[in-house]
Amino acid sequence: MDIPADWISEAKLAEKIGVADEDRRKFHRNLLNWRHNDVLPQSYDGLPVPMIRNLGFGIGNEPFYPPVVLPMVRRINELRQETHDMDEWRWRLWLERYPIDIVKWCRKRLLAHAEAISGIDGKHLAESATRKPAKRSDGRRSFYSRLKAQLWVALMTWAVNVALGRLGGQSVFDPASPPRAALAKLVAPIADPSSVRERLVGSGIEDMSVHRLLAILDQAEAVQIERARKDCLAWSRAGERRDFVGFVLSAIWRKPDVRAVILPGLIALRRSPDHQENLAAALGISEPAQ
Repeated sequence: MDIPADWISEAKLAEKIGVADEDRRKFHRNLLNWRHNDVLPQSYDGLPVPMIRNLGFGIGNEPFYPPVVLPMVRRINELRQETHDMDEWRWRLWLERYPIDIVKWCRKRLLAHAEAISGIDGKHLAESATRKPAKRSDGRRSFYSRLKAQLWVALMTWAVNVALGRLGGQSVFDPASPPRAALAKLVAPIADPSSVRERLVGSGIEDMSVHRLLAILDQAEAVQIERARKDCLAWSRAGERRDFVGFVLSAIWRKPDVRAVILPGLIALRRSPDHQENLAAALGISEPAQ
């Protein structure tokens, strides 16, 4: 298989980035590590990354990378100055339109969640989820402060049952249910609580089990993933709004594991024309984020 003419050898890549000769081995290990962790693409335009050129017996091989890897490595080097969290690098690169398979990452996280909860008693899981969030960095603290203990327990118990696909108790479609009251109180800063019923009509909010989220990802088309990327970009900037909703959305976004739920959730919402306006209002956008 011929290597495309515009692909860059690892040696040339290191030269363009300014890697010193004594650091070339470390640079090589970094490339392998980033590729292994899906921070760099493992394939590009149907070709494996890297492609290997045999230099001859006793000389060795030379790896070649697609040209997009050059700006990606430069961006990774910038991100390394901010955080060592590869999950954050991955999401930032994807939001910036680099070739990151974010669906693959979300599926891995959701499958891990599905495996973790498969053998857990729902009551035990609910007990853990309904505890008062202890850490200030926990985005749920804002919800707890607004709802107080009773509505918090009702909402989180409902959320656990939705995640498990075992909703058999109180439903948010019941006007008298505590979970419905909790949601109404949460949306009060951006909408009339009495409108919660209208906003829920026709939604699949109670059909968002972990297995359902996986199915949404498996069925997602490229155009839907791109639409969700733009929504995620708006969500990631929610803290710039300087209001309660922006604060809550920003706190939620800081948890990479939650983003694995956010992505298929956004795809599902965008499939429902009746709920697109509500989503845009929550994210603070009137047009698709660019």
